[in-house]
Amino acid sequence: MTAPIEDEPTVEPPPVATRWGFWATLAFSVVIVVIYAGAQGFAIGLIVGIQTGVGSEINQEELVESVVSNGFYLSVGVIVSAWIGSLVIAAFVLLRKGISLKEYLAIKKMPFKIYAIWSVFVLIYLFAWQGVSLVWEPPDTDWMAKAYQTAEYLPLFWIALVIAAPLAEELFFRGFLFEGLRDSWMGSTGAVLVTSIAWAAIHMQYEMFQMVIIGTLGILLGIAKVKTRSLYIPIAMHSFNNLIATVATSLSLDI
Repeated sequence: MTAPIEDEPTVEPPPVATRWGFWATLAFSVVIVVIYAGAQGFAIGLIVGIQTGVGSEINQEELVESVVSNGFYLSVGVIVSAWIGSLVIAAFVLLRKGISLKEYLAIKKMPFKIYAIWSVFVLIYLFAWQGVSLVWEPPDTDWMAKAYQTAEYLPLFWIALVIAAPLAEELFFRGFLFEGLRDSWMGSTGAVLVTSIAWAAIHMQYEMFQMVIIGTLGILLGIAKVKTRSLYIPIAMHSFNNLIATVATSLSLDI
């Protein structure tokens, strides 16, 4: 007689790691934005205080106008807030047990040809808006020129615009916020649109025409994130766009 075969015990599959839900994502996002803005304001205020001298009288309106267009103040503020904001994002992600930082934010290496393809899309996008500007003449804004001319230490300005800002903004908009919204009832389409509008809204130093351009670029970055499932691609595209804008500003001022 053969011994009866015992049924093997059923092994429950491990639970699928998920990101923070819709409301938690929004709540944490508000905290991130407040900390980011606070860090930038503190860094700029500290620099202004050192340069003007503690206890000296400062015209608030002139101070705000100076800070908004002063390239040196902005460079320091962007770099400091990018560093602190990125740490806060990482902390909120790591609070979610069972999912790694790379999985949560979709930090995944991609082959060079993927970067090249999406960089071409950035160039097409820029040429398209250049054509639109010939038909729909945009308002004259010299914010970038003023910032470049008042940067004082240009390497710091280039680091802030080409590295720090793209990295921090994409970690938040196409990273933390995007993934939380995409996994909710909003889906990929809603995540692309909401993050693009929110990203454009923080660029209040520009006129409406420029903010529309930024918003449409955000849509392109969101589509890139959806298609590639890698945060590296929108970071690279954002950095490439800022590099072109900074080089163009530099060349225009040298003419």
